Amino acid sequence: MPNTSPSRAKKKATSAAPAADAGRTLDLDARRAERQAARDEAGETPVTITFNGKEYALPVELPAGFAIAITDGDLRGAMQPLFGAKAEEFLVGASTDDLSELMEFVNEIYGVSTGK
Repeated sequence: MPNTSPSRAKKKATSAAPAADAGRTLDLDARRAERQAARDEAGETPVTITFNGKEYALPVELPAGFAIAITDGDLRGAMQPLFGAKAEEFLVGASTDDLSELMEFVNEIYGVSTGK
């Protein structure tokens, strides 16, 4: 069964040698490509949520905007980086219990703490 956790590939990919050259350059495009290659090699599947009969695809990597919004205590603002244009559609039908479950899922799948 394929691994569905982006965080595992991230940990594996970031343990590789730094993608900085002899100067002072960090090639984030190269680092991102390395992380994606590690996810592909691990057979990871896309992150999805089914809610109210609709399927929502989440980003492969947790967007920085999500972390910033959560840190600021802005749960509504955190939904935009996760769901994009479908953030409001998701929130319209969500209960506080649904949001709690979502935060637990984000903690698990991305390997971060959302303060839950």
